[in-house]
This record gives sequence, C-alpha cells and structure tokens, in this order.
Amino acid sequence: MRESAAIERGLTARGGGWILAVVSPTTYLLACIMITAAAVGIYVVADLLRRSKLKRLAEASEMHFSPIDRFKLAAEVARRFPVIGAADPRVSDLLYSRRDDRVWYVFRFEYTVGVTGPKLRRRAVVGFIEPRDRDGGEATKLVIAQPGEVVQQYKEVLQALVAETQLPLPEYQEGET
Repeated sequence: MRESAAIERGLTARGGGWILAVVSPTTYLLACIMITAAAVGIYVVADLLRRSKLKRLAEASEMHFSPIDRFKLAAEVARRFPVIGAADPRVSDLLYSRRDDRVWYVFRFEYTVGVTGPKLRRRAVVGFIEPRDRDGGEATKLVIAQPGEVVQQYKEVLQALVAETQLPLPEYQEGET
C-alpha cells in the first residue's frame, strides 16, 4: 500500500506495521465527557476558592456574605449603572453590613450589553451605601472597581466607600485571604 493512500484511509506506520489511527465514536464521546467534567470541576473549585476568600474578607471587615442577591438589588443597580442598555442584571457574592443608620453593599454585578450584533456578558464589582430607612436620604453614587483580581476589587470598593463616608471599617490583613 502506498503511504499517501494509507494516510488518506486513516492508517499510519508504527513499528514497521500499519495500524488504524481512527478513534471509535465511543472513545471520542468518553474523551469529550471527561474533558467537560474536568473543566466543570476546575470551575467549581475556583468558584469555591473565590467565595471562601470573600467570606474571610467579609468577616475581617465585620460584614456578612451572601452568594445570592437577598436584597433584590439588581434592578436598582441596573437603573443607576453607567452603561447604557445594561440588560439581564444579576447580583451575586454580596457583602453587606449595617453601620449606624446606613447599609453598606459591595457585590459582583453581571449584565449583558449589545442590542444588535454580539451580546457580551460583563462583570463588575460595585458598591454603594444607602440609608437604612428609604426616607432617610439618597444612596451614595455607585463605586465601580477597576478590572483586576476579585478580592482586590472588593477591597478597592470598600476603601472608596470608607473615603466617601468617613465611616471607619476594620483593616483587612492580606494574610487572611
């Protein structure tokens, strides 16, 4: 058999003999399932590590942590967010605390941009402070972190809120992450 004809048929030379180099559909399916399971496992572990770091940050800052939007902040933040047409808003990884007569929120805000053409999902770490009673005044402007490592973004937003309100916040030690 000519070598070019053998290659076209999926045969290769190994150790002087010709063997079939075609993968069976079952083997291919199992390989795809294993690769997908590994990717999901890596994502889950990374998510657990991120949330663990955020829980420690919340404890060190005398705040509470919630992985979900327990205060239904997504719609309000979408209205105030400086991106026009931010659609499908979601809030997650929420740090919150009540200090004096105000409630502090720092969270991960996810939204979709794009009406025509490609729709892109974006994420930002955002924070604001609002009065405990809705009649007690207006909420502070949204503080949006610069892109970077997630825990560092949360610290950046907390520091900006402290600077804006002049309310003290316990210091978070870097070794606690």
